Amino acid sequence: MVDPQRVGISGFSRTVWFVSYLLTHSETTKFRTAVLTDGIDGGYFEYIAQQLTEFDEDNGGKAPFGKEGLALWMQESPSFHLDHLCLPLRLVSIEDRLAQWEWFVAERLQKKPVELIEIPDGTHMLEKPSDRYIAMQGIVDWYRFWLQGYERPDPEVSDQYKRWEHLRELQDAGAKATGPAQDNASNPN
Repeated sequence: MVDPQRVGISGFSRTVWFVSYLLTHSETTKFRTAVLTDGIDGGYFEYIAQQLTEFDEDNGGKAPFGKEGLALWMQESPSFHLDHLCLPLRLVSIEDRLAQWEWFVAERLQKKPVELIEIPDGTHMLEKPSDRYIAMQGIVDWYRFWLQGYERPDPEVSDQYKRWEHLRELQDAGAKATGPAQDNASNPN
């Protein structure tokens, strides 16, 4: 009943870490696209930049220092496995750009399809209707574009589709480079 080529996944707040881990560590679970919104990812950069020591528990029970601690983090932390990510990724940053920055830069450096949307004056639960619209309509548009090949016929959003067409080109180039056996996000259209 579900077309596996048309399934996306989202994470918000703390669930960003769980989705991040799934996307970077699962060899069997495949998604076509993902959206991560204003959350923690259990990554090394976040640990250092924001001193989120709760990540010790998530990444093997030790701080990422010394031979044993760093080895555990390299095994468990999603940010050390971003080379495994091969799907279009939308990152939504609210208040703090650094929370999504590691993933954004890593994916860009690998020429993978990634977009970072910032809502700098927003609050975590997005209280202003205009902020909610940016985040929620953006998620709907993103999923419809990547999962259904649909573009909303609204001239005010034509620029987003131009960006996404470029991201599709990156996705297609990556799919050709890895071959069909490893491409878990190929375009079914």
